[in-house]
Amino acid sequence: MKNKTTIHMGIYSLVAFCIFLILKLTNQIDWSWWTVTCPLWIGPAMFLVIFISVIVIVGIITFAPDFSRWVYNHSVGAIIARKLFSHKQ
Repeated sequence: MKNKTTIHMGIYSLVAFCIFLILKLTNQIDWSWWTVTCPLWIGPAMFLVIFISVIVIVGIITFAPDFSRWVYNHSVGAIIARKLFSHKQ
């Protein structure tokens, strides 16, 4: 069963879009079609931004220690330092 808040937000978005559409088609407002359709795509767009942000943050937390260790071991400065200061007898 869906949450009532989710249902109300969907209804509000649909009502707002219908009002904007009627106003646009009757030339009462001079907005772009992006603005008129904003109530339809702003919710999914916000969800997508939050979802991608969570994926990126989880990826950084998961792989950052390995990546920073790899960068440290393969950086030009680290390679030069190993060659200069290696104590081979």
